[in-house]
This record gives sequence, structure tokens and C-alpha cells, in this order.
Amino acid sequence: MTCAAPILLSFADEIALKAWQFRERNGPSDKPHDLLELFDGWGDDARRRLEERMPEVPNPVAALPPVYPGIRNGLRQNRNLFVKWRYAHEHDSLWTETGILKKAPWAIVETYYEVPPQASSIP
Repeated sequence: MTCAAPILLSFADEIALKAWQFRERNGPSDKPHDLLELFDGWGDDARRRLEERMPEVPNPVAALPPVYPGIRNGLRQNRNLFVKWRYAHEHDSLWTETGILKKAPWAIVETYYEVPPQASSIP
């Protein structure tokens, strides 16, 4: 039996990333399901704003991985999750941690609707 949560969360992130990319370009977004590739296809300002909203939290023990991966590393860790999980029956076992995938769409939407000061048309 396949669990739908990783597929749906990954796809929600993909749609949010593509919607932002479409807005930035005022035209078609990239086609892949690769979350990191979509994120890296954004402009510098958009990536910076989202990285500030979901920053990496370093581990106090320097030799250990971060306590929280931050948006970019979280998308990197789950970059092809949609492709793997939609055909879960082709794998012996699959595992993922979906915490970052749950938070990312909300952070993307919240950041998307923030109007940067220089872009405001209100005097």
C-alpha cells in the first residue's frame, strides 16, 4: 500500500515553486519535477527571501548535520521524491521525512504574497 502524503506534499511544493517561477518570468515555468532545480530557477531575491523565512538551523555539535535543513537543503533532500513515490510499487522500500515538505508550501505562499518595498505601487 502506498502512502499518499509524500506524493501530495511533494507535488504541492512543485506547484508552488512553478507558480512563483511563472510570476517571476511572466511566462512558462520550467517543466521538471526536481524541486531543487525549480528553486534554483528563481531569481536571487526570491531565493533569498524564502531562505530567510526558512533558514538552516545549525547543530550545536559541529560534526553533526543541521537541526533543521532550511528550505534549500530540504528541497535538495526531497528533490525527486514525487518521481520515486508515485511509482512506489517499483521499490523494495521507501522512507522520507515530510516535515520540510509540509512547511515549504506555506512559506512559499506567504513569501509570494509579501510585496517587496521597491515593487510597491502605493505612495
